[in-house]
Amino acid sequence: MRLRINGNSSRLRLTRTEAEHLAIQGVVKKAIEFGTAPGESLVYRICLDASVESSNTVFANNELTLRLHPDVAAEWTATEQVGIEAHHDIGNGRFLHILIEKDFACRTPRAGNDDPDTFAHPSGSKRAEDSSSVRGKLHDQRG
Repeated sequence: MRLRINGNSSRLRLTRTEAEHLAIQGVVKKAIEFGTAPGESLVYRICLDASVESSNTVFANNELTLRLHPDVAAEWTATEQVGIEAHHDIGNGRFLHILIEKDFACRTPRAGNDDPDTFAHPSGSKRAEDSSSVRGKLHDQRG
């Protein structure tokens, strides 16, 4: 699972195996280690939780947890839906933007970046010129 952060926006990309693991086990988790002492890592996870309406985000003790309703995740993993987009109100008129996407094969091959566990690019070609079809298949969750 890849994590990209930019301001109040984060994007998580899951490989096929990770998406399957989420659907079956109900959780996928990774960590970034900044050192060896306790608290010197950032854990990020997506877990399924039937008690949330669609999605919510919790950050505590250096852990970012995105909770998804199982139906939202099931639709995403079982269909050609590219991603799940959520906007979480964090107060004072500010929002956290979360995007969970399937990790697609690169459209332009790069040396050393051949990952067979990626999803096939929806264009049918790694060298597609237009990614608008990808962007148009997001499931937007306001919450």
